[in-house]
Amino acid sequence: MVSNDPEFEELKIKITKEFETQTGLVGIISELKSGGMGLPTLLFKISNPTERHYQILLSIKDKYHEELENQLRVTILKNKEETSQVEEKLFLRTLSESFTANRYSFRDDFFSRYIKTTTGAEEQIISLANHIVFGRRGSGKSTLLLYALRTRASDSKRKGSVWVDLQAYSKREDEMVIADVLCEILDQLAPYLLGTHTEMIRELRHPKVTLDKIRKSIPRIKSCINKVLETELQDVMLFLDDFHLVLESIQPVLLDVLYSMTRGTRVYLKISSIETLTKTFDSTTRTGMQIGQDIQKITLDYNLTTPELALEHIRSILDSIAVFCGLFSVLKLCTNKEVLERLVWVTAGVPRDALSLFAQAMTHRQGNSVSVTDINNAASNLLTTKKQDLVNDSSEQTIILANLTDQIKEFCFQKKTNAFLVREDDQSVSNIMRLLDLRLLHIINEGFTLHDAGEKTIALILDYGYYVGERTSRNIKLFNPTLKKLKTNNLRNLPIFSFHEQ
Repeated sequence: MVSNDPEFEELKIKITKEFETQTGLVGIISELKSGGMGLPTLLFKISNPTERHYQILLSIKDKYHEELENQLRVTILKNKEETSQVEEKLFLRTLSESFTANRYSFRDDFFSRYIKTTTGAEEQIISLANHIVFGRRGSGKSTLLLYALRTRASDSKRKGSVWVDLQAYSKREDEMVIADVLCEILDQLAPYLLGTHTEMIRELRHPKVTLDKIRKSIPRIKSCINKVLETELQDVMLFLDDFHLVLESIQPVLLDVLYSMTRGTRVYLKISSIETLTKTFDSTTRTGMQIGQDIQKITLDYNLTTPELALEHIRSILDSIAVFCGLFSVLKLCTNKEVLERLVWVTAGVPRDALSLFAQAMTHRQGNSVSVTDINNAASNLLTTKKQDLVNDSSEQTIILANLTDQIKEFCFQKKTNAFLVREDDQSVSNIMRLLDLRLLHIINEGFTLHDAGEKTIALILDYGYYVGERTSRNIKLFNPTLKKLKTNNLRNLPIFSFHEQ
């Protein structure tokens, strides 16, 4: 018999609430059954229980051992029925938490949710060298930096890490931004500096501080950090996230000061940025850091040049979230595998775009599972965000880039294809690179010789959001929507776009 005692009912509610809180499965399906020897059993039903769920339950049973003893058994049961709304709701919530990454993201279970890059960038980012990670918005730059930060934290307490989020310095180009960044670095190293940095911070924060004074303070800062490295820490990694948000005019100067402070020490720079918005070195003044010499480049972009790898990577990310939430795989939420192919294709393999679009498709789906139609419908909403990024990132170029996009769009509609070629010497190439970073265009081949020797072309597709809804896809021949591996011969007959001044 199952007890009706109020204290028993209170214990059952307490255990359930604790399990819901720790697993995230709020409203979990449970069942109370009479057990052997008169001891009732509380069953938590999960579609795909994993080691994480069993470990959480074990810790709860240990915590409430005395109260549970001789009163209640608690266990997990595989739910053989259809996926419950409880797991789907957690999946949606976890998706939204995965859109952006900062130093505090997924602190307790980062490695159980992290999917490694297909290019092995992790081995580079944790090495003792300076690196700048380039990629389009949402390609996983910050997450890669976070991987290095978490790896260091789990490896040794004697490995120091400093994380500076440059969003706080967005659109600044004054010299004071350099002083502010240095102060933030010193503040985070304060536990090791034992007050030796306070006078330096006071000088750097003086309202009339100049670049000359900042440079004169570098030897003292460097000496101070070296003492820490001799006595307290093996090395320090300095993470600068979203470096492109600082205006281009001050970027080489900021890097020059940081390099002056860290060169010849065991302090290593790890930077994330968007390449077309970044200037690491000013050749006129010989200021900054030269890529390939002072700092190494890591490029992150799972674009459609390797569609099969892009599909593998996005599916792995979604599967890891699904398993975390108690689902067997993301396909449990889809009508068929073509859904993921279309998801990767319309987002060009950009991880954050894929997660965001899948969340929208789930929220507004027309049936019980996400379909290709749901993915197509969500793509137009994503375009609105990309257009806003265009305004935010390049206000002085917005009109130029918008006009170029309109030309390309009309060209594609006339040719009835979403794919086209551009010669590398076309006058629009530099602006096309900006549209690539904004995810309004996507590369399908980085360059091949078309006809004449030396005449190189780039193959691209127009973002799907531009023609879904506005003109039906039946009027456009979609290029490689099933993500087949491409050969150069597949591209040679694509129309060539040429920019015309208006």
